[in-house]
Amino acid sequence: MRTAIGTGGDDYKTRLRAAATAYIRFATEDAALLELMYVVKRGQHSAELEDAFGRLLTMFDDLIRQGQHAGELQPDDPDRVRLLLLAAIQGIAALVTSGSVNAGQTDELIADTVELFAHGPR
Repeated sequence: MRTAIGTGGDDYKTRLRAAATAYIRFATEDAALLELMYVVKRGQHSAELEDAFGRLLTMFDDLIRQGQHAGELQPDDPDRVRLLLLAAIQGIAALVTSGSVNAGQTDELIADTVELFAHGPR
């Protein structure tokens, strides 16, 4: 995730798309590990999983705050915005892994999600 975000340079929308793409790739290629990371929220976790999940959330928090600071996102509660973004990209990943959408549609769905978050109501 960190590498993907870094490839976006200074352009917020490019960084957001890179983060969403990296997350969905991880979620679809290593769904079992992602599920383990989400176990942290249910209180059944190891320190390593808690650390990994915390790093994931921190990367998205930083990205959301950067977007808000740059005026690209609503100056709303960053935790709420992160939750909405994660719900959207996790939903795309779930649709891909379940076969509800084909993998070829993933890039288009990511692009639409980025547009909604980068150009939605301010």
